[in-house]
Amino acid sequence: MKFTLLYIILATALLPAAEGQQKTVTLDYLHNELNSNQPLPAQAYFLVRAAVSPEVSMIRLSILKDNRRADTLYSTLWRRPAGNISGDVTIPVRYKLRGNDHYHVSVVYYTAPDDSGRARFARAVRANLEAYVESAFDVGGTRMSLRMPVSRMRSDMNQIVYNAFTYYKNALFGSFPGFSDLIKNKLTQIRDARLRRARYNVQGSAGDNTAQLRQRYASRLQQQLLDACMSEVMPFINDHLVVAQDIRDYNDFPTEQTRNTLAVNVGYGAVYLSGGWHDPYYDDAPYLGLSFPLGNSHFNRFMGNTSVSAGIFLHDFRDENDEKITGPVVGKPLYAGLGYRVFRFVRLNAGVVATAREKSTLQHIRFQDIKLRPFVGMSAEINLWLGTGDR
Repeated sequence: MKFTLLYIILATALLPAAEGQQKTVTLDYLHNELNSNQPLPAQAYFLVRAAVSPEVSMIRLSILKDNRRADTLYSTLWRRPAGNISGDVTIPVRYKLRGNDHYHVSVVYYTAPDDSGRARFARAVRANLEAYVESAFDVGGTRMSLRMPVSRMRSDMNQIVYNAFTYYKNALFGSFPGFSDLIKNKLTQIRDARLRRARYNVQGSAGDNTAQLRQRYASRLQQQLLDACMSEVMPFINDHLVVAQDIRDYNDFPTEQTRNTLAVNVGYGAVYLSGGWHDPYYDDAPYLGLSFPLGNSHFNRFMGNTSVSAGIFLHDFRDENDEKITGPVVGKPLYAGLGYRVFRFVRLNAGVVATAREKSTLQHIRFQDIKLRPFVGMSAEINLWLGTGDR
């Protein structure tokens, strides 16, 4: 019997698994529909297909737990290849959604501004930085002074650029990383500059006094700072600059219903009964039990394949003296342990077996000599649908 059962287990494990085709979700811009208002695929990667105008240069698709941007779970970009004017777009989504749940999906469509649009954007960024720089310096006496530490000023200037790029992206280089240490050093140089040298650094008119020369020198230093800042910003305002033209949000969108299953294990195991390392004595028997996975294999393969198992051996054991060894409570050996699925339907188990010996009396049968003994086994796993949701 044990060889027949092991043959069934191995034959089941080697059955070819059907390859599931990757599911496709449609994105209808004209009717503002996602997947024809049907639930999104659960527990699997999927594709998003859409028809867009040739002017769309980039699409950002984000999946959020709710409608707050800070809770973004996944985000991916589609960029139009050079020379491509097709209206068909395919966006792979390499993120698995949980079944019986709801998510928020945000889709941002970007187009590329023309040369005049990029020039206007660059002028706006410089104007914002210039307004800040003029307010951050005090010009008086023989030197310029900052109203805040250099590190704070660089941080504020970074934030000004970040805010300017809120609806702009560079399709090639990504987001602006912030100003380099060169700008920090430039700020330090301006802070330490001596305005008394103004007469040697700027040309003045015949009627200019010392204060006017110093003010002109201070303005020149500020403009040099702005030129240095823009030299780091301009690479992101190039031919790859795109601007958001439309945002479509699909809030509280459901996912497919998934099933809870109860895993039943039918297998064969060997139990150590006595003896030493070199001459162990063991017996074996079929067993039947349940396994409870420690996770969902669609999201964590190791934890999903690992389970806590418990059940009963269907036959009693025999010791080296051919005496029956049974189990407590139900009169059959009971087991508990950990299991790991190594093939699609095959699980290896290891743990302990509760054994006992029967002692009959006139009134009833009592169990004595209760022990916990190690065992290993292999089982076929059959999933029974419970008909409830799986979160």
